[in-house]
Amino acid sequence: TVNGGKISTSGTNYSYGINVDGDITVNGGEIVTNEKSYGYSSGIRYGNNYALVSATGDVTVTGGNITTNGHSGYIVNVGRTYSSNKQTVSITGGTFANNLSEVEQTEGGHNAPALVWEGNDKPVTATITNGDFSGFSANLLRKNAEGTTLTVSGGTFDVEVNDEYLAEGFEQVENSDGTFGVAVKPEGNIQVGYFTA
Repeated sequence: TVNGGKISTSGTNYSYGINVDGDITVNGGEIVTNEKSYGYSSGIRYGNNYALVSATGDVTVTGGNITTNGHSGYIVNVGRTYSSNKQTVSITGGTFANNLSEVEQTEGGHNAPALVWEGNDKPVTATITNGDFSGFSANLLRKNAEGTTLTVSGGTFDVEVNDEYLAEGFEQVENSDGTFGVAVKPEGNIQVGYFTA
């Protein structure tokens, strides 16, 4: 569990802020991966970089500042496990960023940054209810497994959120500063008419 302080990484490749087999909880503090690291750079990485791992826990983020730098910059990397458990990712607060420009993100192709990467055909359930997100273009989720889902019901984003991620009953709203939020859809006016013969 991380409640404060700062974790920063160095090196030019395979740079991980946190790498454990078990549950991860971040309530505060700062995690920063190596600037302009063009390898696999993850703010929170789960298990190893390859399939032969045993990582069976859940990831919960309630606060803090997490920044990845460069292509393959993933905030949360899960699904790399042979466990039968279905892992969960819950984001209820915090600030999340990748410092590549939108052009650089596009040029990254397969290695473009992502908020959540499910990387090994193991279904993951991810939810976002709050937080500030920037630098991931529309690439909030990268997945391989059928059944991996991301549901967004809150938060502030620098670009529009794909409709497929919006929770039922929620819609996208554009804020005055050009960012985008997610809010409950307003209820329509229901009129009841009475008719007489």
